[in-house]
Amino acid sequence: MNDRRWAIELIDSPDGVVTLAVKDLIDIAGSVTTAGSRLLASYAKPAERNAPIIDSSIRAGAKIIGKANMTELAFGAQGINPWFGTPENPLSSDLIPGGSSSGSAVAVGWGIADVAYGTDTGGSIRIPATCCGILGLKTTRGRISTEGVYPLAQTLDTVGPMARSFANLRLGLSWLTHDQGNNSNAFDTVQRLRTSGSKLIEKAIDEALSLGGLTINEISDPGLSTAWEIGGVIMGYEATLNNPQAVLEHHRIDPAIWSRLKLSESRTEHDYLQARTDGASFASSISKKVVADGPLALATVPFEIPTLRNAYGRWLNVNTLPFNVAGLPAISFPLSAGFVENVAAEFELSSDSAQGRSKAGHLPISIQLVGEEGSEEALMSTAELILGRIS
Repeated sequence: MNDRRWAIELIDSPDGVVTLAVKDLIDIAGSVTTAGSRLLASYAKPAERNAPIIDSSIRAGAKIIGKANMTELAFGAQGINPWFGTPENPLSSDLIPGGSSSGSAVAVGWGIADVAYGTDTGGSIRIPATCCGILGLKTTRGRISTEGVYPLAQTLDTVGPMARSFANLRLGLSWLTHDQGNNSNAFDTVQRLRTSGSKLIEKAIDEALSLGGLTINEISDPGLSTAWEIGGVIMGYEATLNNPQAVLEHHRIDPAIWSRLKLSESRTEHDYLQARTDGASFASSISKKVVADGPLALATVPFEIPTLRNAYGRWLNVNTLPFNVAGLPAISFPLSAGFVENVAAEFELSSDSAQGRSKAGHLPISIQLVGEEGSEEALMSTAELILGRIS
């Protein structure tokens, strides 16, 4: 059966255990991996075996309760799915749930699952985590196996956990990997990067970092817009190659997805190879910077979360896709409604419009911390430290 919020197709509902929802991009034996697509669902056969990360998760004690809905083919950040229903944002039914791991975020946000697995190719864990007010972790490229995961763009694809608590987020990461990362000690210094035109978003982040006791070093833009453009070329070119049937039968897929695939068809192999070269240069530069000077701190989404009615007005992944190009880990964690309201009142700030407000009346704001390769555990500790001190 499907949950009433269209987040998840339930397989089981055990009591008294930590439950896991799995994005419908990841193979579970006996279940069809639809990638949120009616086209794929019409000819795909049930998976013969679990993806390796599913086997390792089960061995570690994960109790899988179902497959989570998603944006079709994982090629979109809004979280909308016209075929299987758009998962309902737990903060407000008027807001997009964010994608492409929309069902994973919504399942966690509503409490349907304790942990959910998503994939992140350009922000598809961090963006829905922000939209739904939960924690989302993009892992270091290559740290988690993507075998048995339907590809969007192999150069950028990663798998990671989503949860409401740090304990469950850590548990989800431990199910996915057996290595310990670099260390788990919180960072004491961050590099502050301002990318938003919203005074409320930037001030809320400033106050959270300051109250968290971190040393804050202001830095200039390290080339995010160029890296975003590079990532768009890589993602689109590889997505087109990975989905020849969707290109051939584009009348059977979401028109919003087809528009992206169609745009990407104009990219040449030369464009793609040049983007790979330029992307490697950006990755080297930004990696050296975070190793030397500490993680970056910036907004996950640098503007108001769109409503469903205005879902396609802006590029949601401008602050996230560059770090897929870099291959670096990043955590997105939400600031509470009360904290945002206090900042708004103290500094006489407000959101630019009524759009983007949750039922609680606040603008969903999340901080993104981006660290060096293998620093997932340290990023989680830093985020937990900050939220603990401002609560």
